[in-house]
Amino acid sequence: MAPDGQAMAPHLNLWLVACGINLGLHRRLYVEGEAAANTTDPVLRMIEQDTRRITLIARKDGDSYRCDIRLKRPEETVFFDV
Repeated sequence: MAPDGQAMAPHLNLWLVACGINLGLHRRLYVEGEAAANTTDPVLRMIEQDTRRITLIARKDGDSYRCDIRLKRPEETVFFDV
């Protein structure tokens, strides 16, 4: 549950670090198979552009899921300040 009591879609919180990145990058990872929950998730709903929102959703790829992380535009992954 979100602090305001709203239900949240199943997700993972990720913190990414790498050489050349001075600060860790925070993001969430949602899954494609949870369309109904993703539609009502308060964090996903804050992201107005569909093209930005989909950067947080892993796509089904055979027996697993795939999520590309892009650090530069035009399809840059959404990261959060926490």
